[in-house]
Amino acid sequence: MSATASALPVKNDFADWLSPILVKELRQGMQARTFVSIFIVVQVVMILLVGFHLLSLSTNARTSGYDGFFWVFVGFPLLVLMPARGLAAVSEEMRANTLDLVRLTRLTAFRIILGKWVALVSQSGLLVAAILPYAVLRYFFGRVDVIAELESLGWMLAASFVITAGAIALSTAHLVLRILLLLAVVPFFLYISAAFAFSMAMGGRGIFSGSFIPVNYWWLILTAMAVYVVMFLEYAASKIAPQSENHSARKRSAVLLFSIILVAAGWLGGASWFGSIFAWMAPIIIWVVVEALTEKPVLLPSLFKPFARRGVIGRLAGRFLYPGWATGIMFTALVEGLLFLAVHGVLKFDPILDASRLAFYAVWVLIFSGLIAPLPIMFMFKRVEKRFWLYLLIQLIFVLLFAAASTVADRDSPSAFYWLAPFPTSALLAVASQNENAGLAAFFLTITSVVGGGLLLILAFFMRREFSVYSSLETTAADSIKKNSSD
Repeated sequence: MSATASALPVKNDFADWLSPILVKELRQGMQARTFVSIFIVVQVVMILLVGFHLLSLSTNARTSGYDGFFWVFVGFPLLVLMPARGLAAVSEEMRANTLDLVRLTRLTAFRIILGKWVALVSQSGLLVAAILPYAVLRYFFGRVDVIAELESLGWMLAASFVITAGAIALSTAHLVLRILLLLAVVPFFLYISAAFAFSMAMGGRGIFSGSFIPVNYWWLILTAMAVYVVMFLEYAASKIAPQSENHSARKRSAVLLFSIILVAAGWLGGASWFGSIFAWMAPIIIWVVVEALTEKPVLLPSLFKPFARRGVIGRLAGRFLYPGWATGIMFTALVEGLLFLAVHGVLKFDPILDASRLAFYAVWVLIFSGLIAPLPIMFMFKRVEKRFWLYLLIQLIFVLLFAAASTVADRDSPSAFYWLAPFPTSALLAVASQNENAGLAAFFLTITSVVGGGLLLILAFFMRREFSVYSSLETTAADSIKKNSSD
């Protein structure tokens, strides 16, 4: 009888259709001391705040300060403490060497990361659900707009979703980098929480309120939040995924889609819509472009099959989407071309474009030359594993060269900038700082274009070798597809 009873499913257990990684993370997360401690502390603080608020009302004392404390003890756990748990989401698995066991469930890397994120945000949602009765109870104290506070709570929860995804992405980085970024980010969110609390205490509706954000931009902000969540999770998945999963193609395809949207915004929506969308998407575009330029090629036949299956169009798409720096250069050129078209659409009716057309074109030439300038230098350090950081180090040297020229340059006679022409990134910064100097822009457009063309020729020699390897692998993949179809 006992054996039969034990074989029956437990009614309080999770459903079978849920992802196993989600069930695992929920069980561990809900039982963790960190979550239990945060939950209990928040409940105790809420009870004390509501009790003191009632006592203040009975004695006719000032109660505005309690609103500020209320939102501090809501915002800090929701925006800092709960997302911070994601900083160990992947690193703990790596340290315990349990990722291989998780992969035995045949889950893709993205589904593993998605399960971890859903588990963490579910716990944040549970915390918000526990706070809701206190938020509604404050309505009966008077002078509380419950609709505005629920809107604020909803925006804070949405921000918590994005921050949690960023923390999971950061958990794949080195411990030192995580500590440095945490030290930089936590004071910022403390400032935001304090500013929000002060605004609520002074009778405002707060920076997270729907009234603070124009209604026309709600959908843009929510869409941008969703995009950042997906891109953060995709980045984390790419760090734990086997080489057979082509996460580079996913990230690059997303950036190409963003660039096309920017083209449409530039030509149809004007400067306001282009500026709003570009402000949100620029960090993702820059990150994916730099990552594409610093990637090592992955020469696995399984990566080439999806492209070879689609014939000439698939092979052409592969020249932009295969992992590796060679396709990264092609991808960078395509993205910059789309952004150039978008900006040209914004300025099509602007007389400034006609007045400074030379500087306008010089900037785009310098941007592309500056992006590829570190690559020939990086070929000298083939044994370096962290190519991304080597790329940033070389770009930092170029920035320091511009800083050195700026210290000795005279604004009326900026001759010290001319020697920066062989360094495209430094030249770009010089043109940006001397945007009214048409002579400087013309000089850089001439000299730096030659330098950039020379760099491109050097890179083209190595790219030809890479693309020949890609072509042979595509042929092998196509033959394998034909053989399987004939069998």
